Amino acid sequence: MWNNIAKYNGWRVQQNTITHHCRILDPNNVRRAWGSMEAMEGLLRKIADAN
Repeated sequence: MWNNIAKYNGWRVQQNTITHHCRILDPNNVRRAWGSMEAMEGLLRKIADAN
């Protein structure tokens, strides 16, 4: 039901195969945000830049 779109250091952006909305999961598989693909990829870039 969820496809991995991007990964960084345990963080994952996933897209729902039915609704096409996205979410970001932390390394502990806790959802930290949801929204558009662009928003979640932007958040993942911010996480990568902070590390």
